[in-house]
Amino acid sequence: MYTKTDLKEISPDFIKQLSFFKLLGAQDADYSNAVDFYDHIPKFVDNIQKRYWTYSEVKPQESTEFKYNYCGSETTFIVSIKPGRIIKEIDGKKTDVLVYPSIQREEPVYDALRKLATSDNGAFFDGELGTLFTLRMLQKELKRFKKTFSIPEIIESLQVLRRSEIEVSSIAGNFKWEPSFLSNLMLVSRQEIESVGSQVRCIAVFDSLVSNAVKALDFREHNYAIPQSVKSPIARYLIKRMDRRYKQASPDQPYVIKLSTVFKSIFKPIDKRMSNNTRYMNKAIEEMKEKRRVQAVEVEPIKHHTDKRKISDYLYKFYPHDDLISDMKRFNKKQASLKKQQLSLQLDPIK
Repeated sequence: MYTKTDLKEISPDFIKQLSFFKLLGAQDADYSNAVDFYDHIPKFVDNIQKRYWTYSEVKPQESTEFKYNYCGSETTFIVSIKPGRIIKEIDGKKTDVLVYPSIQREEPVYDALRKLATSDNGAFFDGELGTLFTLRMLQKELKRFKKTFSIPEIIESLQVLRRSEIEVSSIAGNFKWEPSFLSNLMLVSRQEIESVGSQVRCIAVFDSLVSNAVKALDFREHNYAIPQSVKSPIARYLIKRMDRRYKQASPDQPYVIKLSTVFKSIFKPIDKRMSNNTRYMNKAIEEMKEKRRVQAVEVEPIKHHTDKRKISDYLYKFYPHDDLISDMKRFNKKQASLKKQQLSLQLDPIK
């Protein structure tokens, strides 16, 4: 933890590209910016059943796989998430516990920090993108979407984001990377919070890939408000994924994805009873329709490869709502403008 005096000694760097990253207009309030490879990595766990784990009962890590078009070819990657260690008071006793970064808590907090970075609170610190914020400011941003986390809960989530570990490797073994949720976190001490309140400025610094993408103008706008406001972890994931990847959204070209791909991406085990899995998907689809991201969905069963009487998976076809198509036109126009700026500034995109 750092004191208020320590924070005063840190001077934000000025980098010209940051002006293109910021979204300062009233029409930009519901939007943020995504970094393609980093934000495609599955990083948040659906841990609705249990949040706090002891060392004896927790898995040392959660792992899954995902595919990404890397250097011109589709590559399968393995991502492993290790939980962050925090101190939690349990039955009146301070106890070391482990917490996985969750879709329910840490992802909304992280996305709110990224959104604040697109405002006047965004700055570069020693060449890395970060957000200057107060705990009340972050709490207020989350309340916009009925996420009523207390200040201690927000601090806990920030600590989990800083202390959890990510490891990404290609299945072929020729690529390995250890990114972070937050490469640095500077919070005020508990004593200062109690003495001067939670208006003291804090700093959260993002992973270098996020910073490098901003410097290269290699990022893409997305709708931030809608996934922040949904309840279903699956709906949240799908809405964000479609914003990033469904670039040519049209009524006659649905977005297609398997149930198993969705569940893997949020570290959710597939139930042996397929009806339980489809029930979660149906709840997500209801929210996606309510939020005007999809207008219709077709579902096709996939038969087991050896026993055709059994269904092993489902293929979902999402037909976009006009609001999603309108957003995509906005995102594509903004990205085309960034490409021109890349050429003007002679910047190389992230490979």
